[in-house]
Amino acid sequence: MQSSIHDLPNEVLLIIFKWAFIYTHNHKILPQTTTYYPDFQFLHIATLVCKNWSNLTRLAPILWTDLRIYVDEKTTSLSRIQTYLDLSLDLPLDLHVLRHTYTHDSIDLDETLRCGVVIDMLIPHFRRRRIINFNVLHSSSLPSIHREFRGHAPHLI
Repeated sequence: MQSSIHDLPNEVLLIIFKWAFIYTHNHKILPQTTTYYPDFQFLHIATLVCKNWSNLTRLAPILWTDLRIYVDEKTTSLSRIQTYLDLSLDLPLDLHVLRHTYTHDSIDLDETLRCGVVIDMLIPHFRRRRIINFNVLHSSSLPSIHREFRGHAPHLI
């Protein structure tokens, strides 16, 4: 009798998902790959395998704590950002606001506006930040430390 990964109980799959996420996240296995394939993150891959796996990921808030938000011409949708914020519940967040590498040579006069929209969306969640990383073209795209970074951030490293 043959078995497949789809024969595993959901509880076991969730444990595997969590360990895979933690391992790839802590060991930074995919940074070079994510440069070329920005959605090549464990969560994205798991949600594409099948409907069951996609549904299971929604039961594991830790899988939704690594937000990679692109603010170039191919911007991450606000609904996708909101999905991550909602499904991560109240866990600490690793926030990466960045550009796709192939856009670093562009001028992009609208980057500051797009970053402003994202920052406004993230402000209520800044207390949850564990890591915050901005890799953008313009210093005007960066958040104001005085305005946006006020308050206690117990998880910040």
